[in-house]
Amino acid sequence: MLLTKVVRALSEPIISFGTFLGISVVLTTDLDTRLSVHEAVCAERYKSIENSFERVEKRFDDGSAKMKRLEYLLYAVMVAVLLGPGAAAIFFKKLLGL
Repeated sequence: MLLTKVVRALSEPIISFGTFLGISVVLTTDLDTRLSVHEAVCAERYKSIENSFERVEKRFDDGSAKMKRLEYLLYAVMVAVLLGPGAAAIFFKKLLGL
């Protein structure tokens, strides 16, 4: 619906009353209409951009949580490698209660 209003408003010619000192004199109501349509289109575009930023922020937050889990897993693997497989096995046995 908004797109049809935009196309209709932008396809209408600007009514010109000639020139005065090299400046075109046009009907102000037509300019007001075209400006209103332009503002409406830009408002929709701005909402779309805001929504896309919100989706990107959510994806970053989800990715951050996944990276934290991977970070802790890497720390556990580094400790297991540094202490050796025997110490890691003993630790996991105590951790699991075996």
